[in-house]
Amino acid sequence: MKSVTMFLSALLYYAALLAQTPQWTLLRANTSGVIAVDPSNSNIIYINGVHKTMDGGLTWQVNSQGFGLFGPYDVIVDLNNPQVIYVSGDGLGMGVVKSRNGGLTWTKSDTGIVFDHHGYTVRAMALDAKHNILYAGDLAGGGGMYRSIDGAARWELLSTSGFNAKDLLVDEETGIVYVAAYQGVWKSEDQGKTWTGINNGLPIAYINPFTGDTLYAEVWSIAKVKQSRTLYAAVGGNGIYKSYNAGKNWFSVNNGLIKGQGGVVISQIDTNVVFADGASSIPQGIMSGLWRSIDGGQSWERYHQGLPTASPEWIVAKNLVIHDNALYLELQGLDLQGIYKLAPLIFTTEVKIKENNDQPFNFYLHPNYPNPFKNSTKVNYDLKIASHITLKVFDLNGKEVISLVEQWQSRGNYFMQWNGKNTEGGDVPNGIYFIQLKAGSFVQFRKMLLIR
Repeated sequence: MKSVTMFLSALLYYAALLAQTPQWTLLRANTSGVIAVDPSNSNIIYINGVHKTMDGGLTWQVNSQGFGLFGPYDVIVDLNNPQVIYVSGDGLGMGVVKSRNGGLTWTKSDTGIVFDHHGYTVRAMALDAKHNILYAGDLAGGGGMYRSIDGAARWELLSTSGFNAKDLLVDEETGIVYVAAYQGVWKSEDQGKTWTGINNGLPIAYINPFTGDTLYAEVWSIAKVKQSRTLYAAVGGNGIYKSYNAGKNWFSVNNGLIKGQGGVVISQIDTNVVFADGASSIPQGIMSGLWRSIDGGQSWERYHQGLPTASPEWIVAKNLVIHDNALYLELQGLDLQGIYKLAPLIFTTEVKIKENNDQPFNFYLHPNYPNPFKNSTKVNYDLKIASHITLKVFDLNGKEVISLVEQWQSRGNYFMQWNGKNTEGGDVPNGIYFIQLKAGSFVQFRKMLLIR
């Protein structure tokens, strides 16, 4: 009976998710570029670094003093200090600039990065906030990987073999660095000292007949499910590929998708919800728009509902970013141009089962009691096998409120109390919240109502 109830609840969840009409907000018209959101305040948004809003897009300021880049490619807001902003890109005299005052002024910050006759072309950056290491991928001079341990004051060349980086990703739990490159996917497990190609199953672009070396298709973007070994890669002209084992093997997940993706991002609260853009260097990908999967890439749909355009089939979507479960992106079409925000998906059912490799009923999250509750509520969960589990509370916007459990636990029955407080110990407002149990690739939610 329990399995039937959970199965029906999962069907209801996906039916509700499919029925939702996307809520789009135009943040800035007639603008293109890379997007970054302040991790401490979602009302603060940067476009190309120089365009900044502090009120969620109602008003904008332009701060270009000392900027010097004519083609920004990546923007990083420092998790440890959101006043520190890094921007990389094309420039004759510089390839990385830094702001220490929230983007008001900029300084050149690329000492050690190779300059060649093309100038600088620093395509991608990533920050390991735990270890205060900044990584950068350079296209000029044949390509190279760099690392800075002093806030971009100086850069150290790590490797030139195999790299023309398109995207960089640091696993915040392990510190592993992943590179999406013109030559497939690479990773480093020792802070950039050594690099390994992880391309088994990715499309092959060319095999050198003289050396036998394999050149893999260019990978434009890479994304990772938090606290998991699951990766997604957007392979130019070949669609989306997925790995369940941190890149050891890759599988094509392109059912219903027009291939030609340039970017891929994952919902922070429901990791089965994946977005892919259609911006690519190949003709068939140029106007393929925005795509969404709600089953971990097993199937895809165009996701243009609610957009203010008369020609939804002629849309370019680029520069995808997810923050607090909201999607930010650049849209270009015949009758629209600008930076848009897609409102967070709101959970409308109490139980959801994700696609996974684990047996789904090895774990179970019971309804909390009491519910509704005034001061505190009891949360019970069962583990039939030992696992590393997390038990977290989210608000309606998909923002994490507090983490109650993050540890390895043996099989058994457990319970926790939530007292209606956030990570800082403050009381959260009345309303609907969601408790999430995650074990391996299994995730389940319950809806809670707080009434003080």
